[in-house]
Amino acid sequence: MANPENYKNLLVRISGLNAHFISLTKNMQIEIIERAEYGS
Repeated sequence: MANPENYKNLLVRISGLNAHFISLTKNMQIEIIERAEYGS
């Protein structure tokens, strides 16, 4: 989130669809990160 220009091509899977991480709202980005950290 701090340097989005470094991750222009980062895709995440949301409800069976792919989305570019940087195109998501900040709240969605935080939720994705929290889910990934929880699963670790």
